[in-house]
Amino acid sequence: NTAKEINKDGPLIGIYASAYGNVRHWGFWQTAEWYELISKMRKATGATFVFIGAEYDLDLGYLLYQMCLTEGIPAVDAIGKLHIGATVELIRQLDYFFSFPSGLGFLADVVNTPHVMWFPAHLQSMTRMFPVPANLESGQTQHRIFETPEQSYQNFLQVGMKFLEN
Repeated sequence: NTAKEINKDGPLIGIYASAYGNVRHWGFWQTAEWYELISKMRKATGATFVFIGAEYDLDLGYLLYQMCLTEGIPAVDAIGKLHIGATVELIRQLDYFFSFPSGLGFLADVVNTPHVMWFPAHLQSMTRMFPVPANLESGQTQHRIFETPEQSYQNFLQVGMKFLEN
């Protein structure tokens, strides 16, 4: 089965939240902030959310997956379940992808999946170094400094939504 077969009624939006240790160390979102973005995205797009990552990332991502199910938001748990090749294929099939800084966000650029990858301020010099220039220019690949869920949502409405409409 392909990722597109998961939900034929709306877009597939990938979430890579990382592990609690990483997000605490770099000061990024915990469950409440991720869930705020996910719930707004669901209302705006009717999406199904696909949670990806390594087994190491299970704690935060799996909790978000469970929160989605509890609240009736369609979700798929692929955390720690796929080898890297299958993970790349899954990312390729997503309609949009939100990523804590990692190689998964860089892979999204390689396979032309529209996405946002956030960076902590101390890594700002790394942003925009590796992506395909045309993807940056079109907004298909966005590297942003850590921001609030509301800022991320507004950015998606202004820039990202056009990729779901195609």
